[in-house]
Amino acid sequence: TIHPGDAPKFGRASADGASLTNGLLTVTLDPQTGAITRLRADGIGGDLVDHSPACAMNEYIYIAGRDPNDQKRIEPGAVAIEVLDAGPLVATVRAVSTAPGASRLVREVRLVDGLDHVDLTTVIDKLPIRDAEAVHLAFPFDIPDPEVRMDMPWSVVRPEIDQIEGACKNFFTVQRWVDLSNADRGITWATVDAPLVQMGAIRTDIGPNLTDPEAWLAHIEPSATLFSYVMNNYWETNYKADQGGVAEFRYSIRPHAGACDQASAARFGIERSRPLVAIPVRVDGPPALAALLAVEAPGVIVTSLEASRDGEAWIVRLFDASGTPQRARLTRPGAAAGAVYLSNVDEARGEPVDDRIELPAYGIATIRIER
Repeated sequence: TIHPGDAPKFGRASADGASLTNGLLTVTLDPQTGAITRLRADGIGGDLVDHSPACAMNEYIYIAGRDPNDQKRIEPGAVAIEVLDAGPLVATVRAVSTAPGASRLVREVRLVDGLDHVDLTTVIDKLPIRDAEAVHLAFPFDIPDPEVRMDMPWSVVRPEIDQIEGACKNFFTVQRWVDLSNADRGITWATVDAPLVQMGAIRTDIGPNLTDPEAWLAHIEPSATLFSYVMNNYWETNYKADQGGVAEFRYSIRPHAGACDQASAARFGIERSRPLVAIPVRVDGPPALAALLAVEAPGVIVTSLEASRDGEAWIVRLFDASGTPQRARLTRPGAAAGAVYLSNVDEARGEPVDDRIELPAYGIATIRIER
């Protein structure tokens, strides 16, 4: 509840200088560049930042022109680091600097007590440049021999393995998350604002001849180094000629022990893109509503819930995000019992459904719950 008085102080989150922790995760920034030099997770041995690539975690990389090897970085020492939140509930560190192609770059790193992920927010005050250019943010993870899974609409794609012949490998379009895992450990990387991702290396542009098959990658090896491809003005079609102004890009990184759990990754991606919103209510207002539906299946998620167009039912869409067949049990805790039917885009009543529904791997089911 919200009421007058001192806020209780509890939690293990703390920030000191260029380091922050919440007991579950520890993050350290380079005071010279503002990039992340260490990411450690409780129960997972070793540093999760890979120091072998020629890039650092959350590093800003600017390409002036079309040569991906002509990379411009932030000058060491041009960064001011400050603690915004010292804890104990929230720990936040901010790195502020100028940057190539931008008048100002602000990167915030945040840990919250009790949460097993780190949130990154990068704000770029971009200069309006009309010469060829591109902006990337680097994410090199130390996950040996990773299996790479990318979230796509109603599917999960493993680059190279699940792609048809001739599919693009120069860059990928991700819906919400990428998971990099081996049998021992992995990370789920969620991107909220920037869907373009390059894997393994920056491949800025393929040259003027877009129809030349030799210009496109025919094969790509799995890599635990990701580059968020946040801006470019290479595509001279109907795109704006420059991208001047303030732009915000948000990411979350969740380390995990063991192999990838696709349903857990899907839930994490949705949580980051659709965070809970708290609103004030009257203490003497109407009572809280009972839960409409509960879905008991580890791999099945509810992707949408809305009133039917005729106002007589609820329309619910289920998705098996696990990649394996699932049998979901449906319950209605505290809600009046109403008939449940399979449905379709017309919201019509189909076959009746008992308390269980079978879903194939990546299967989708639309159900109609009568009020």
